Amino acid sequence: SSGINAEWPLRPGMKLQIFLLLSLALLVLSNQVKTLNTPKDHRTFNSPPECARTCSGVANHDQDNFYGWKSWGPGPGDVFMRINIAGCGYLRPPIITVTLSGGYLGGDKKCPSVYINIFSRKFFHITTVENASVKEMLENRCDAYWIATGFVC
Repeated sequence: SSGINAEWPLRPGMKLQIFLLLSLALLVLSNQVKTLNTPKDHRTFNSPPECARTCSGVANHDQDNFYGWKSWGPGPGDVFMRINIAGCGYLRPPIITVTLSGGYLGGDKKCPSVYINIFSRKFFHITTVENASVKEMLENRCDAYWIATGFVC
């Protein structure tokens, strides 16, 4: 033992980022994607395994265009973000997993839970579960990390 004690400082959300990066690396390195189930309306859609594609990305909190954090209406909790996945080239809506990362080191500012309420092969919307405002989402730096798996042929 050298007696050296080094700590690796992790910012909030870094564990999530590392997990997502390692998960994506595992998929890429294994070169196999196996989809066990698809939504009910896709059951007749049979594609060979080589047509499966995993695509991922990060929708940044500070986007100020059509794809940034927006409000559905005047009340709290009506906050959503539209995320563009057209570049993935899916023929039908993919299976999507999304989570938020943000907040401040040691602070009490957190990003709320989200759910996917609208999705297609080119985009999806996430909406906050808890009451939130666009201002809070920007101040808390709530970025959306997503992974989608679907078929391109």
